[in-house]
Formats: sequence, structure tokens, C-alpha cells
Amino acid sequence: AVVSTQSGHYGRGKLTSKCLGVHTTTTGAVSLCETDIVVPQNCSLYKWSTTSPGINLPTPHTSFITFVCHSKTYKYYASCDWKGVIAIYDDNFEVFFSLKGLDPPLAAVKFHGDDVLMVLTRGKHEHDPTSIATYQVQNNNVSLTKVLSGNYYQCASFDNFIFSWNWLQPEFTLCVHDSELGVLIKQQKLMSDSPGIGFAINKENLILEVNNRSLLWFNTTTLLEHSSSHLINVASSKIWTMILISQYNLLFQKSRQTYVILDIRTGDVVKSFCGPSAFACYIEISPSNPKYLWVCTVESMACLIFTQPLDQPDPSTTTELPVSSKVYNFHEISCCGLILHGAHLITGDMAGNIFTWDATSEGQQITRHSSEGIISGGHEPPSENPITYLSKTHIQDGIRALACHTTSEGRDVVLIGTLSGMLLFWTIETDTEPVPFVGAGDTITCIRTSGDNLVCYSSITGEVFVEEVDYEMLMETWGTSGHTNILSRTIHIPRTPATPEEEAKFGSLRLQAEVWSVDVSPCQQYVLSGSEDQTTKITEISSGNVMKSFKDHELAVTCVRWVVVATGTMLSLRDNAPLAVSSSDDNMIIVRDPWQGVILRKYSLPEELHGFCTLTYFDLLLPTTSDELSPGFGKCRVVMGTVNGYVIVRDLETGEVEFCERVHQGSIEGLWGRTGGSFATCSSDCTVQVHWLEADEGKLRS
Repeated sequence: AVVSTQSGHYGRGKLTSKCLGVHTTTTGAVSLCETDIVVPQNCSLYKWSTTSPGINLPTPHTSFITFVCHSKTYKYYASCDWKGVIAIYDDNFEVFFSLKGLDPPLAAVKFHGDDVLMVLTRGKHEHDPTSIATYQVQNNNVSLTKVLSGNYYQCASFDNFIFSWNWLQPEFTLCVHDSELGVLIKQQKLMSDSPGIGFAINKENLILEVNNRSLLWFNTTTLLEHSSSHLINVASSKIWTMILISQYNLLFQKSRQTYVILDIRTGDVVKSFCGPSAFACYIEISPSNPKYLWVCTVESMACLIFTQPLDQPDPSTTTELPVSSKVYNFHEISCCGLILHGAHLITGDMAGNIFTWDATSEGQQITRHSSEGIISGGHEPPSENPITYLSKTHIQDGIRALACHTTSEGRDVVLIGTLSGMLLFWTIETDTEPVPFVGAGDTITCIRTSGDNLVCYSSITGEVFVEEVDYEMLMETWGTSGHTNILSRTIHIPRTPATPEEEAKFGSLRLQAEVWSVDVSPCQQYVLSGSEDQTTKITEISSGNVMKSFKDHELAVTCVRWVVVATGTMLSLRDNAPLAVSSSDDNMIIVRDPWQGVILRKYSLPEELHGFCTLTYFDLLLPTTSDELSPGFGKCRVVMGTVNGYVIVRDLETGEVEFCERVHQGSIEGLWGRTGGSFATCSSDCTVQVHWLEADEGKLRS
């Protein structure tokens, strides 16, 4: 929004610091030098630099990495995942030790000094026992030395002591162990309130977050003699991470965009500065240059460069700390919107970027989104024939869904669904910005076009909408007219889980109503919808009545499609009636006769998939007319994507697995197939791929 005044323009401006979006799950990272950092991203580790994009480092992990750390002198590195795998690396980040089979989930790995690795195992439930195991790492040999049992939430170490604490009500207890002997030296109840996530430690001080708005400060040198502690009220939002940058100066995020350096002795703010606005889950100063600060948030990663060292700020300057250069932007947050439409591949991401590509050439390059353009590489070497980048636009909102329609005048109109619930349109051939024309009230999860004028979309509040759109009028009037709502109804009713067992099946927003996918029937009379409430429903557009409701999935329904199969096959219905196909977090694909309610086929994921895995999206690869003359290609296939980056292609009729490979390092957040053997995928690893399936000795290859 912008208003004009006599003195100038005021309104919403762009952030002065750019963010290098990578992930939403980082709980630990390690800084290698003033310009490099290694961060976990799903099942992989990436080395980032202020001068180059992320480089994928080899790891033994097949599930989400929960933590990565370094030893005191950067001699060793370690990582762990929630499946119970630990990896230890040398100073070149090459794996020399891998331990599997520990009881998951592993909460963290941390080095005590240079050669002792602490492993914190957290119970699956709040009151389950936890433990801290220590391993001796020496000359690339690793051995278990001791196990400290207790109800520990977090741990830290310095010199000869291991400090650990719990968060079990009604007691908050701090324990001190001898790191050599493993014996408990001191255990003390501190207060009735639980600690938070954030903590910091150095040779003399241990800082814990309590009450979400206060800090508890201990002098570690006198902790064994007496139990004095000091409570510092910082009036902050939840502190996820903090670091002691000098003996008494503590750096943490005070509010969403304000970071402060606090003198813990007085509680006074020494310096403050502006940084990334999302919640920070990791902060580290470069070990070789204290002017460099890496900040990982739940949305992005940033490197801030200051004009003075953070550990020794100039007291003669103002409290506001100047930043000479903000953030290098290599790629944006999770790609989660994608369309293959004619010659165009159109992709969007959570940072509001929309890219168009020429998808006609059979290039194999994996390409990263960038606010400054395109960075090639990814985790595959560049191809000699890359997919051609065409254009880019940007909106001030995260993008969740995309669709595209070609008008009678031959113009391609892209429809954009956002996290805030707006539906926008954008014409690829023009330089105009996307224009909003209707809103859903909350995040739009899926958009489908049908025929010349129908647009169907859904929201996380259980609603399904259908608009009649005159595209030419819509563009001429800049969205003020040219669209009429013909369906707006809550099809999947929001409700809170009734039991803990039921709640465990739903991982999103507690209200089991989010509609993850919709599709309009070929006759344009019905909408097929799939929801977090585990149901698949058929709704009549004209009346808004739910005609059919199926609950054959055990978890959330993630994707639905109508499909008409060729006459004469075992799956073909009378009068070419369409089938209803659905996928779910329960890893099942169900093909049904929607009107008889009969399940015709039911397929699970192949056994050869590794690691934690659920189905995210699927689409159908329908045969072309020429395919009928080619053995093996005149059939309908379903192509599926998973949360750990696999693509699986099955024969829809027989269920035969014809292709199964891991093609992405992150979750597949968009999948779009088209007639013939090509499809496109985009992922939370911020890469986009176009695949062509070919027959190779009777099997498919991509």
C-alpha cells in the first residue's frame, strides 16, 4: 500500500536485508570461516558461501538431519538425524564414522572439547526417559565411553563439566556431571517454571531462557559452591538461540527484526541492529572474523557484515550498530507451485518469486531460484542443453499454488494462490505485475482450471470455491470485473482432534479440515476434493451439495484427480465415465469408481524407498495417439512424489512400478504431468526439474 503526501511517498517497502532462503528445520549449523557455513537441509548438508551457491556434502543420512556441530578447534564435525544415525566427519567434511541403530529421535550432537562427542537422545513423548551418551573420538576411531541417564531436555559443556537441565513440570532441575567420570556432582531444583529453548555458555557463564521472556544467569565457576543465580528480564519474544560473544556480552533476537547485544551483569543493551525478521533458530559469529554474523531463521539464511567487530563493539558509537553489507541472496525459500503449460514451465516459491522457463528442450540441468537471476548447479553438474530461463516476476506474499489458462486470444494467464489467501492473475507475455482479483480468506492450497472459464481453488479452512472467469474482461478491467463466484462452501468441517491418538495422525494445524487438493470433473459439474480430515468428497457445483464422501485413507488426503482411461482397458467405465484417484500421507494410491463407490485399485509405495517417506503429490501421464502404436507406451501412468524426494511411476492399471528414483534432496512440493512421457517437479530444496521418460530395454528411464 502506498499513499502520497506533500513530503514524499510512504508505504510498504522492501526489506533492506535480503534473505538466503534454505529451509524451515535448521536447529544447528557450523561456521567454517568468515565466508562459509554448513547447514542441514532435510536429509542433506549444504556448504554455503557469500560467493557461491550451496554445495551438497555427502552424508549417510536418509531422514531429516536434526543437528550439526563442530569440535573446539574445528578438527571434527558431526551430524545426527531423527532416525538414529550419527555421522562424524574430518576437517575436510569427509565421513569417517557412521553409527546407526540408536534409539530415535536424536535431539542433538555436541562436542565437548576436541575429542568427546555428546549425543542427546530425547524420548518420543514428553515424560519418556532421556540420556546423554559420550563418545571418544581420536585418530578417526570412535568408542562409547559413558551414558548419563535422566530426564534431560538440553545439555551444554565447558572444561570438565557437563551441564544438563530438564523441563518437566513442576520442577526445573539443573544437573552438573564430571565429564571424565560421568558422575553427578550437583543436582538442584531452581524454580517452578520450565526453561525454554535458548541457552548460551562460556568459561564463566551459563545463560538459560525461562518463562519465554526472561534469562537465568549462573556463574559456572561458583556453581558448585553455592547456587546463586540472577534473573534478567529482557521482555523479549521467544528466544530460540543466543550466543555469548564475549565474557559478559550476550547476543540474541529480541523481536522479529531486532537483535541486541546485552550486558548480562547490568541487563543494559550495549548494541542493537536489524536483521532477518523471522524467528532465528541459529546464530554464529565467524571464528576468523567477528565482523561476520550468520543468522539462520525458520524461513531463511543470512550473512550480516558489520563495520566493527561484534565481540568488541566501539563504545563511543551509537547504540544502533551499523551494517555495511547485509545479505547475499543465492536462492529463495521452498518452491511449492508449479505448472507445465504448453512450452512454458512456471514455478513459484515461498518468497513470492515466479519464474517462467522454456520447457521444450530436453535439458537436464537443475536450476536454483535467485532474486538476482539464475544460479546453475544444484546437486547435478550443469548440462550442455539447460532449460532456458525466460522471465520473472515478484509479489509481496508467499506463493502456495499456481495454475495457467490460454485465452481465446492465445494469451497465457497464470493464476497465483498465496499464503494470505489472495488469488491473482498474471499474463506471461506482458511486463505488468500480478493483479489480485478475489480472496479466499486464508491460505490457498490448490488451483485448477477447467474448460474455457472455470477456476476451482481451495483453502486450509476446508472451503472449496469455483469462479466463472471471463479472462479478457478480467485483464481489461484489472480484476475489478470479469469473474463471478458460483460455489463458495465449507466442504470439510474444521474440528479439533477428539483423542491424543487422533491428533497424532494430523501434523498441520490441529483443525482437521485443510483441503490439500481439488479437481473439476470433465463434465464441469462436480469438484473432487481431498482433505486433512482423511476424506475424499464429490461436490455438485450448481447446488453446493456433497454427493459422495469416502474415508478409505488412514491419514490426510494429499492429492486428488479425475481421469478417463482408454476404452477397452480393465479400468475403463461405461460411457467413458471418469475415475477418481487419490493419494494420502498413509502412502496409498486409491483408484475408484466414484459413483458406485467401488475401489478398483489400491497401491502402496514400493519397498525399495529409503528413509521416512509420505506421498506429497501425484499426476497422471496419459498416452498420446501415437503412443498406441508403441508397445508399453499406450497406457495410463501415475507419477508420484514423496516427502524425501523420490519420484515413482506406476502403471495405473497393473500397479507395476516402472520407475523409482530419488531425484530431489528435499520434499517434492509440486508435480505436474502432461500427455505423453514428460512431467515436472519442484522441491523444498529449491530446484526445478523436467523429466522425459523413455523406454530402455523394456524399462523406463528418466
